[in-house]
Amino acid sequence: GNMLVTFPSTFQTMYFVADVKTRCSGDEAEVECFEVVRQPVKARSLDGLEMSVAISFQWKLTPKALKPLYKILGADLYKDEFVRFARSAIVEGCSKFQAD
Repeated sequence: GNMLVTFPSTFQTMYFVADVKTRCSGDEAEVECFEVVRQPVKARSLDGLEMSVAISFQWKLTPKALKPLYKILGADLYKDEFVRFARSAIVEGCSKFQAD
């Protein structure tokens, strides 16, 4: 059948920071927060040095991708998968550079 799904149509921000308090303003009961906030990413440089990476970036869902995305992961689980993909990309990126 058909269903009506709401989604953020603007750019959303994902934070990997030490201060993980939610950055959304307003009453949480009235304002839905689409931001994702997690602890910094633990990674290693090309020469094996451990680092803690604090980073933030923006992303946006595209309407054409919503149906397959929601069909597989649901309206909320996609955020956890995006976190997993982002962590993986950050760790991989860090491993390609030597620490200076």
